[in-house]
Amino acid sequence: MSSQNNWRSLYPFESHEVVVGRHRCHYLDEGYGPVLLMVHGNPTWSFYWRELVRAFRDRYRVVAIDHIGCGLSEKPSPRDYSYRLGQRVADLKQFVETLDLKRVTLVAHDWGGAIGMGAAGGGARAILSVRAHEHGRLSREAMPLVDPCLPHSAPWSAGRAGLEPLRPRGSQDRGGQT
Repeated sequence: MSSQNNWRSLYPFESHEVVVGRHRCHYLDEGYGPVLLMVHGNPTWSFYWRELVRAFRDRYRVVAIDHIGCGLSEKPSPRDYSYRLGQRVADLKQFVETLDLKRVTLVAHDWGGAIGMGAAGGGARAILSVRAHEHGRLSREAMPLVDPCLPHSAPWSAGRAGLEPLRPRGSQDRGGQT
């Protein structure tokens, strides 16, 4: 196997695509059950989530998006696509609606937190709860939930979803750390 294709052995998932706006958007869709929507930050892609996809797909439907311009999604020129936060938020909202995702738990990293929270606050009613991971300077105080109609008790909580903490099977609870 060539060194260019070595990443494929680490990423053994079936690829899926949907059109978002006018652009091809790649995503993973593995497993069955309650939906975990994994939203990466910059400059990563769904490859970032590969171990969590493996760990959770036995009891969740794990959907991991590649933002336009990242990973295996289309990479339009800056003339043809606005690589700004507002565009990313609109893309994620359309993505959730196109896939008809319901009762979603958002798992976000880095700018994926801002994008996901923007989509949740911007009317993506399917987003039920939020799990933020390494989202930089974003905090409850810096980025409050902007839509009080969403069923969250707090922006970073499991809300009314009644979900157990997200832990891979076999992991131990070590005082809140997994």
